[in-house]
Amino acid sequence: MLGRSTLLLALGVFVSLAGECPAQPADVAPSSPTPFDSPSGEVTVYVTSGPVHSDIIIPRAAFANAPPPMRKVVDDAKGGDWIIFGWGPYWFGRETRGGPYHRQPVLGINAIYTTFIPQLRTRLRVAALDEPGPAPLDTSTAMVAVHMTPEGLQRSIKRIAATIETTRDGSPILGEQGGVATGVTMYRSREVYHLTHECNHWVSEVLHAGGVRDATLFDVLPQSLDADLKLSGATSVSKHDVSKAIAAGSDPAPTRAADLGSR
Repeated sequence: MLGRSTLLLALGVFVSLAGECPAQPADVAPSSPTPFDSPSGEVTVYVTSGPVHSDIIIPRAAFANAPPPMRKVVDDAKGGDWIIFGWGPYWFGRETRGGPYHRQPVLGINAIYTTFIPQLRTRLRVAALDEPGPAPLDTSTAMVAVHMTPEGLQRSIKRIAATIETTRDGSPILGEQGGVATGVTMYRSREVYHLTHECNHWVSEVLHAGGVRDATLFDVLPQSLDADLKLSGATSVSKHDVSKAIAAGSDPAPTRAADLGSR
């Protein structure tokens, strides 16, 4: 068992150093970064970061033309107009008090184990939000607004869709739900989690598929991903700023399907 894990880790490092995304599903072709449209033609997504983990937040209306499994995942996320996605190993997303890994040192041990031993059991966390911010019961230390073209956003959505493990008829497969926060749904992922392909790399890959320039291999921590995105033109935004904009009746990002759908 250990020999197989070591081999997978070595293979992941080799592929990463060769300049490719180490665990990107084969049916998503890497895309070259493309210039952003004029500000009036851009759409905005958000990346929220905690001490060790990052999530991506996308307007619900952007999924009108998404692949069927992706549309079902979004439709089943009941609630607000923003959908937050995060990815991680088998223990990821178990946030509820009393959940399987709510006590230390159990969570810490699992985190260390999954950092160095490649994991075939991975999960996609999905939830609906009323406004951009952290996932339910999660914490956020920073948030940035990332500007993309509508076409680029659709490519990023396809990259997320490729993460989800599906049945033969294309239905998304639910993951184990024990310990998740209210409003959160976990789905089984087909990707491998390891040192050079963890949660922050995954967010970077999703954005890179949409044309955002970033150095995915070096985005090991939320702090490095945050700095990398800012170099690519992302801007810092606080949850208070977003809440204030919504309360004032000005959306922090376009939410009309006509703006966000494939053009």
